Amino acid sequence: MPLYWVVVVASFLFAPAVGLVMPTASFDPSAVGVTSVPLWTMARFATFTQVYWHDSLAGPFPQAWTLATEMAFYLFLPVFVWAIARRNRGDRPRRLRRQWFALGGMVVAAQLYRLAMVLLTHPFDAGVDAGSTYTQLGAWLPNHLDMFAAGMAIAVIVVERDDRGPGRLIGRRFDAIYSRPGAAGLSVLVGLAVLWLAGYQLGLSRTDLSYGQVGEFVRHAAYLAIALTLVLPCVFGRSAGGGFRWFLATPPMQFLGRISYGIYLWQILVIGRWVSSPFTPGGADAARHPGMQFNVPFWTTLGWTVAVTVILSAISWYLVERPALRYKDRPLGLFLGGVWAVSLVSFATRIWTFGTIMERNPGNGDPFFYHAQANMLADGVGFGEPIQWLTEGRFVPSAIHPPLFTLWLTPASLLGARGYLSHKTMAALAGVAVIVVAALLARRLAGDRAGVAAAVLVAIYPNLFIIDGSLWPEGLYTALVGAALVLAYRWKDRPSYLRAGLVGAAVGAAILTRGEALLLLPLLCLPLAISGRKLTPRWWLHAGLMGVVALGLLAPWTIRNLVRFEAPVPVSTNSEEVLFYANCPDTYSGALVGYWSFNCQERARRERVAAGLPADPPGDESQRAKGWGELGREYATEHSDRWPAVAAARVARVWDLRYGETNAKVLQFEGRPYDWSVRGLWLWRLLFIPGLAGLVILRRRRVMVWPLVSMLAMVTITAVAVYGHIRFRTVGDLVVLVGAAVTIDALLPARRSVTDPDAAAAPAPDRPPAPDRPPAPAEIA
Repeated sequence: MPLYWVVVVASFLFAPAVGLVMPTASFDPSAVGVTSVPLWTMARFATFTQVYWHDSLAGPFPQAWTLATEMAFYLFLPVFVWAIARRNRGDRPRRLRRQWFALGGMVVAAQLYRLAMVLLTHPFDAGVDAGSTYTQLGAWLPNHLDMFAAGMAIAVIVVERDDRGPGRLIGRRFDAIYSRPGAAGLSVLVGLAVLWLAGYQLGLSRTDLSYGQVGEFVRHAAYLAIALTLVLPCVFGRSAGGGFRWFLATPPMQFLGRISYGIYLWQILVIGRWVSSPFTPGGADAARHPGMQFNVPFWTTLGWTVAVTVILSAISWYLVERPALRYKDRPLGLFLGGVWAVSLVSFATRIWTFGTIMERNPGNGDPFFYHAQANMLADGVGFGEPIQWLTEGRFVPSAIHPPLFTLWLTPASLLGARGYLSHKTMAALAGVAVIVVAALLARRLAGDRAGVAAAVLVAIYPNLFIIDGSLWPEGLYTALVGAALVLAYRWKDRPSYLRAGLVGAAVGAAILTRGEALLLLPLLCLPLAISGRKLTPRWWLHAGLMGVVALGLLAPWTIRNLVRFEAPVPVSTNSEEVLFYANCPDTYSGALVGYWSFNCQERARRERVAAGLPADPPGDESQRAKGWGELGREYATEHSDRWPAVAAARVARVWDLRYGETNAKVLQFEGRPYDWSVRGLWLWRLLFIPGLAGLVILRRRRVMVWPLVSMLAMVTITAVAVYGHIRFRTVGDLVVLVGAAVTIDALLPARRSVTDPDAAAAPAPDRPPAPDRPPAPAEIA
């Protein structure tokens, strides 16, 4: 189920997109369209019920009909066994005969159903829905009961043979037959011959799903013969060995067998990407048309399909299947079960919002920049300014924003999924990561129950999940800063160079997402290393490693900017230009005090043109941004008497202490629905005090809280230095929600004794070692 759901999501939400709707060339926030989400069809596939509707039988994941049939069999089997067991009394020979009669009944039922299907429907009639009805009925369980009966019959024979029951002679005869030299290989050759006959000599279509009245029976008989000739040598006469069995026992084939479920799931998606790709030999245009998906060269398609399918299947085995199988026979527990449930429901809810409350696609500005630039990267164009590239075909290097969010969206574009839906889905995955890191952080601070509570609060908090549908980078940024906090606490629990490097990596990734994350180095990394000086005498090396790793991740981007631009650009040019937006008459008084105003720049451009100057400061992107930044600093210096009032307004805005309703209105400019912004505002007001109370509770428990408080300080510093915006507060939202979860956990009844295996142990307080004893070796490691 877990991997199946992953492939359902990949098939529907990362479908190939052709073409790009352009926004206006000027700065216009008007939406360019809506995001369409096939929610109802996805729900059918997720619940294995797609075969019971005409319009969802195939979809982008057509082979899943076999799993729908399989699930129907899993529901049928207990009833079938119960019916047999009711009358299955008496000695073993009589019980065995009843089982054989029951299996024979399944075979007869399948033939009667198939006969009725081919006689009562007409698959080749034009202009009617009979063809889809025929195909749909062919996917239902009754049409395949004979297949299941054959496998169950083999199981009965094996059990009788192994238990030396009354039916043991059949199994022994099969063993004798398949123990003969060459028998296994001959059986496989017979299966391949039947496959060749069914494909080329019996008149059965290799591409259609309708076969005619006689063809339907021939097809089933052929498939059953192929299955039996391949399976029987693996079940009987195994001790005789032979080339076929030796081949299946080799390590490569064992590995392919281990990942075979993934191969089954991924194959059609991989083929679909290939036939829709411009790199397909022979031209891909014909392959994009319905019914022409097989109009591609066979051997190149086979090579691509095998290689990519095996790679994807191996990755999904290690990342999805194997971890899930660890819990096949044991419960997940409160924390894992709760976080998984919340994450899955939240992801489904976020996808629902894409087609409802967040259906409008961004028309211009930052969201379109990320969306279009990811497609440019997939085309090998590079980090350029999208509007000029798409409207004029002119590549202009750009560093308006840090690169990581664009890179986060790019894998979807590389798969051919270049629409807003696929990019919003990537943003939703980052949003679900915020849920996970919040749960891990709260669990470290206050236990499993607090972790689940934090996951729930983050999942229902509108100011975090609306980010995904509006395609802003703060979801990814918050997840990375949250990961840095989790890793910081783990380093504090047991300092090591590896954990120090991981903290630095998380900080570096956060900087590559939003530039203000540079504050994490002095506010988190350095104090963290100093706080561990009693745990490790080489704390300064740990501090240096955190900084080196973080800045090392930033270095390639900074070097690229130094090469591309005239003025230095450590992270982004937007950090300079925004100073003018935030320091102008509109933002120093009036309704937008403490905020930013694009109109200020538009007026300044008109004034410059009227004075005989160019609209923008001359030079490349870095020089223009530097010029605007100097104008902003000049205005701020000339109006220094307003600094206290403006700084207070910025802090009040970022923490929604004032101007909350105004913030909700101006957020519509960024694509947020006003009603949901208001809901986010009221939920923030409801949780703010409990969130701060949670930090106090942790402090009274002697749990280290300064890393959380430093995040609140980082948000405040950013607001004072730039302007007040609740998007700058997402890390503060994370801290407050985690604190509120701690408060909720403290208000709930006390947990049971730790002798109860289901009870979660409360985390130990963060205390340095007693001064009269040296640190233990494990603490230093």
